[in-house]
Amino acid sequence: MNFDFYEIYKDFPTTELLKIVFRPDGYEPEAVEAASRRLSERERTPEDQAAVQEFYEEKDREVRQKAEKIDHLKEQAADLLQPIIKPGPNISPRKWLNIFLIVLGLQYSWMLVQALQRSRVPPVGH
Repeated sequence: MNFDFYEIYKDFPTTELLKIVFRPDGYEPEAVEAASRRLSERERTPEDQAAVQEFYEEKDREVRQKAEKIDHLKEQAADLLQPIIKPGPNISPRKWLNIFLIVLGLQYSWMLVQALQRSRVPPVGH
């Protein structure tokens, strides 16, 4: 399906067109070219460019924060499972206790789910 991006972008705000031109990776080449053409016909203010710059800085900051949070969770999981993944000479009773409690909680949850499923099934022949 062919789009006339040039026509579509005629009512787009300048800041939206700048977003397309500044980060073209997520757009088709024809869309980027049409946005560039539309921008060449308009007057760009420093405020427009500052708004787009701020927009992408915020997006980048959010991406970094998510990545840092994921890395932190990975580190916590690796630390918790360290006695199983990489056992060493130093045994940490606290870590083993945490692993035991997690396994116990999972087992209890599984038993609870099974009991609830059995209580919902009507007896055969009734």
